[in-house]
Amino acid sequence: MHSHWQLVRQRKLGVPNIRVYNPNKQEHGWQSPHTVVEIVTDDMPFLVDSVSMELNRHGLTIHLIIHPVMRMQRNVHGEVTEVFASEVDGDGTAEAMMHFEVDQENDPAKLATLRTDLKRVLSDVRAVVEDWPRMRMRLRKIVSVLKRQPLPVFDDQVAEAIDVLRWIDNHHFTFIGFRTFDLVEKDGDLLLRLVPGSGLGIFRGIDDESSILIPPHLHAVVRARELLIITKSTARSTVHRPAHLDHVGIKRFDDDGNVIGEWRYQGLYSSLAYSTRPSDIPLLKRKVAKVIERAAFAPDSYDGRTLRNILNYLPRDEMFQASVDQLYEIAIGILNLQERARLKLFVRCDIYGRFVSALVFVPRDRYSKTLRLRFQDILIRAFSSLSSEFDVQFSESVLARVYFIIRTPRNATVDCNVADLEARLAEAMLSWEDRLRMTLIEQFGETRGGELWRRYHQAFPAAYQEDFSAPAAVIDIKHLEEIGGARPLITQLYRPSEGPETVLRFKVYGRGEPLALSDVLPILEHMGLRVLAARPYEIEPHGTASRWILDFDMTTAHGLDVALLDVREIFQDAFTRIVAGEIENDGFNRLVLAARLNWHEIVVLRALCKYLLQTSLPLSQAYMEQSLANNAPIARRLVELFKARFGPALRAQAAQAIAELKAQIEQGLETVASLDQDRILRSFLAVIMAGLRTNYFQKDADRQSGKGYVAFKL
Repeated sequence: MHSHWQLVRQRKLGVPNIRVYNPNKQEHGWQSPHTVVEIVTDDMPFLVDSVSMELNRHGLTIHLIIHPVMRMQRNVHGEVTEVFASEVDGDGTAEAMMHFEVDQENDPAKLATLRTDLKRVLSDVRAVVEDWPRMRMRLRKIVSVLKRQPLPVFDDQVAEAIDVLRWIDNHHFTFIGFRTFDLVEKDGDLLLRLVPGSGLGIFRGIDDESSILIPPHLHAVVRARELLIITKSTARSTVHRPAHLDHVGIKRFDDDGNVIGEWRYQGLYSSLAYSTRPSDIPLLKRKVAKVIERAAFAPDSYDGRTLRNILNYLPRDEMFQASVDQLYEIAIGILNLQERARLKLFVRCDIYGRFVSALVFVPRDRYSKTLRLRFQDILIRAFSSLSSEFDVQFSESVLARVYFIIRTPRNATVDCNVADLEARLAEAMLSWEDRLRMTLIEQFGETRGGELWRRYHQAFPAAYQEDFSAPAAVIDIKHLEEIGGARPLITQLYRPSEGPETVLRFKVYGRGEPLALSDVLPILEHMGLRVLAARPYEIEPHGTASRWILDFDMTTAHGLDVALLDVREIFQDAFTRIVAGEIENDGFNRLVLAARLNWHEIVVLRALCKYLLQTSLPLSQAYMEQSLANNAPIARRLVELFKARFGPALRAQAAQAIAELKAQIEQGLETVASLDQDRILRSFLAVIMAGLRTNYFQKDADRQSGKGYVAFKL
C-alpha cells in the first residue's frame, strides 16, 4: 500500500515509525471506515500480541491485521536502498510491517495518546527481547551463588529452589523484567531499595534509588528464611499477554543468615508451564506429594485417584502460590463436594496482601455470564477491590469452576467471613424460580407451597420476572388463587417501597378475556389519577385456566396527598363495582381519593346532582363534579351531614351533630373562591336540609350493602 510505503521509506534502525490516522482520498489517496494504525519496526517476537493488547486496552475493536515481514537494506540516512524477495535472504534487516484497522476514533487527542502508548509498548518489547539473554544469564549466576553460598535453609529446600529456577529457564517462563533490591532499615521503617543499574527488560534505565516501604504486618514475611517467593505482581504486562505479571523472588542472605535483599524476576509463565503435569514441575511435585501423604488415601482407591486428579487440574497459579496447608484444604474441600450440584467457595490471600484468589464451584447448568458478573461484583465489594480477573473451566463434572483473582488496596489487611461470602454467592446463584419456590414454602408450608410452585413456577412470562421479585409473585399468586365465581375480579392498590411518595401502583387480577386498557384508563382518570404506565401480563398456571394481571403506575392529579391505608379498601371496592357496571363511571368517583368517600356515600352526592340538574340551577354535572372534588373537605361533611340527619341514631344526639356539621360547612363555604362553586355547594346543603326520608340505610337481600337504588323524599 502506497501510504504504508511512505512510512517505510526512511527509518532509523531501532526506532519505530508509527502513524495513527483516519485515511481520506483527498489527503491519503484512499479511505477506510476505520481508524488505521501503521507501524514499521525491527522484527521481534511479541509484536502483534503486544500491539493488539494495547489497542484493546484503549477499548478499540480490531477489524483487520496485516503483518508481513520484509528484509531491507538501508543507507546511513535510514533510506531504503534494497528490498529482498525473502525475509530470510539478503544482508539487510528483517523489518515488521504492521497494519491494523480499528474502531474509528476522531478525537485528535485520543489518537495522539494512542500513538504515544504504542511507542511505549514497542519500547518495552524491544527492551524485553534485547535483555532476554542477559536476564537468563543473570538467573544462571544466581543459581551459581545459591550452590556455593551457605544459606539458612535446609539443603533440600536449596536444591528444590535451584530446580525451580532451572525449570523456569528451560522455556517455561517469559522474562519481562528483572531488578535487584536491598533490604534496609531507615528511621524505624523497613524498605526494599532498588539497586541502581540492576534493572533489565522493562525495568532497564531505572537508575534512581526508589524504595518500597514494607508495612509492619509484613516485616516477618520479608525477613522469613524462605528462599523463593512466588506470587503475582500488581503490575500488568504490556508485552505478550494482558495479565498481571508473575513474580519470582529469590531472597539474598548475608553470612549470618539474615535477609539482606531480593533478586526479583517478573514475567509470564509459558503455555508449556500450564500444560505440564504438577508432578513434573519442581516445587509442585513436592506440594502434591505432601497433600497426598497428608490425606492418607490408598493410591488406587477412588478417593486417592480423585484427589490426584483434582491436584492435576487446579489452577497452576494457585499451585505455585499456595502453601501445602492451603492446597490440602482446597483439594479436600473439592473432594468432599463429591459431584454435588451446590456452590462452594475457596478463598486464599496473597502473602503480601495484594491479591485474593477465589475458587468458585457452581453447578454448570446454572453458570452464565450474568451469574459470573454477579459473583465478580460481590467479591469486588467484599474485598474493596480495585480490579479483578477471571478464568472459567468446564469439564465432564457437573460443576463449573470460576477462578477469580481479586486485587486489593495496597497494604490493606484482608479479612472476610468466607461462610457469609459463600452464602451471598449462593443467593446470587438462585434463579427467579428458586426464590419463588423458597418463598412459597416459607409462606404456605411444604405441602401447599410445593403444590403452588408446581402450578406456577413456569406460569410467569419473562417480562413479569424482570419487573417483579419472587416475593411479589407470591402475593400475586395468592390473589390469582382467590379469583372465582364470587370474585371474578381482584384488585390491589399499593405504594412501591422504592418509588417516590407521589407514585401509586395498582394491580387488577382476572381470568378469561383480559380487560381492555381503553376501558380501564377512563375509570382511573375519573377517579383522579394519571396513568404513567400500564403493563399487561398473561399468566399460564399448569393444569388450570389462564389468568392475567394488569399493572399500572399512577400519580394523583394535582399532587393530591393520598393516605393509602385510609383509601385502599374503598378504592378497590369502587373500581370493582364500576367495572361490573354497578355504579357510574364519572367524575364523582374522584371523591374516593380526594374525600375518602366510599362508593355508597358518593351515590348520595351523585343522586343530589341529578336532582339539581332538573331544577333551575344552570350548571353542568361536570362542573358540579369538579366543584365537589376541589372542595373535598366540604363534600365529605355534606355526606356526614346527610348521614347525621337520616341515620338510625337517637334524635337528641343527631341534633347536636347536625348543628355542628352545618356550622362547619358554612364556615368552609367562606373560603370558596368561586361564586359558582359556592352556589353549587350551598345547593347541595339546601337539598340535604330539605330532605325528609331516604332508603339509604336499608340493606339489600344479602345484608352486605345498600340497595341498588337510592330514594329521597324532599
